[in-house]
Amino acid sequence: MAIGIVLLYACGFIAGVGGYGDLMIGTIGQVRNGITAPNGIQYLASRISEGTGCIISISNNGDGTLRAPHWDVFEGEVEGSVPQEIGPRQSVALKFHKSKIGNPKNIFESSSGIIGCTVKGTAHTLVFGWEVPLFHANHFRFQVFHKYVHASREVYDEIESRYNVTETRVFKQKDFGGLTVQGAMTNRKQAELYIFLDYDQREFELAEKLEK
Repeated sequence: MAIGIVLLYACGFIAGVGGYGDLMIGTIGQVRNGITAPNGIQYLASRISEGTGCIISISNNGDGTLRAPHWDVFEGEVEGSVPQEIGPRQSVALKFHKSKIGNPKNIFESSSGIIGCTVKGTAHTLVFGWEVPLFHANHFRFQVFHKYVHASREVYDEIESRYNVTETRVFKQKDFGGLTVQGAMTNRKQAELYIFLDYDQREFELAEKLEK
């Protein structure tokens, strides 16, 4: 489930969410609020091509910033998981396997600065967003939202209810190479990282059931 998490370090400010803070969505290679990432999508794609996967480590400095992530490739079938939270002065390593992404060209940057990638052999898209509230910024909580391309209204309702979603944002087709993706975020004061995944077999079984 950690596929594509390599892209989560991207940031840039746009409109505030729920009055609590700013939704930060941007490009790899920017430096904002102590968060850095090296050399953009081309670098990431080349690193993926060198090995069977990629591992990224990130640290919570405890002062509202994250230490610059470290990137490395790995060999083998190891796949990582998404941590529930990274407390102050804690670190975590995230891993994903190259086979889940496929051709590095599947990694893209939208016209609005959103980073995403398509999943090999599917029409699924991974989208990443980041909310940093004005207070309690030394607490970073990670949540996973399963979303779909062209899913039914019933599927969205089910997921929004399950994950206590209080606000949704629809990303336009042009941002994702013709794909329509709806993201969701919760209105909470603690800092949360939002990862919008279109990749989960159980959720797709639910989607198929509800759409019939």
